[in-house]
Amino acid sequence: MLLIHDTNIESFFFFAVPLFLINAISPFDLVIVQSMSAMILLMFFLTIAVILFGSLIYYAERGEWHHGVGGMARLDVTGADYELTPFTSIPASFWWVVTTTTTVGYGDFYPTTASGKLVGKRFPSNLFHCLCRVSLLF
Repeated sequence: MLLIHDTNIESFFFFAVPLFLINAISPFDLVIVQSMSAMILLMFFLTIAVILFGSLIYYAERGEWHHGVGGMARLDVTGADYELTPFTSIPASFWWVVTTTTTVGYGDFYPTTASGKLVGKRFPSNLFHCLCRVSLLF
């Protein structure tokens, strides 16, 4: 432990100025603060897009109750057999929207119906890129 018994002003600046410089705001912090309104706008639009496209893909891919499969079923990729739909609820469909719009696309969920392919192929990724461009304007 360092005890300072000297009360002159030079010793104060010797110890206080480096502590102030360590806690100074960096240019990166200023950029984050200045772009906060654009980030909030982007997050708002992305939330709306996730809710909208999660609902659309759920209703396009939910299928019908099928006793042979024991749940909500849709036609598989070949169109010859029924399979359980991975889009079990609207909140569960949000995962598909997020992975599709960020172009990760794990492949765990994929649309098989014509309307599901329309929703999945055209809208989410294009909307995501448009929203990013719009948020850069602010």
